[in-house]
Amino acid sequence: MKKFDYMEFEGGYQKEIVFDADRYSQEEALAIVDSYYADMAVLDIKKRFVKFFVNAPYCCGYIEKGGCYSYCNEGDRGSFPVWSIGTTMRTSDQKEDV
Repeated sequence: MKKFDYMEFEGGYQKEIVFDADRYSQEEALAIVDSYYADMAVLDIKKRFVKFFVNAPYCCGYIEKGGCYSYCNEGDRGSFPVWSIGTTMRTSDQKEDV
């Protein structure tokens, strides 16, 4: 049984807030981002797939023992759908709504 609710994935210039699509609708996920990440501007939202890797993929840059969640292909063993909400730091000239 998966223990994934939602978490932050970071890389490059943006942070992605990733939600289990079986537990949250797209609207619920966006409402949480608006509430808890008020300093972040939403760039996009995509349906993607995640799974738990016992040994983190090299591309993750994660070296701790114990594994991690990361993106994978739809249909990979153990994969499940997520809402991936791309965000970046809000600037003073960005609108409140996307």
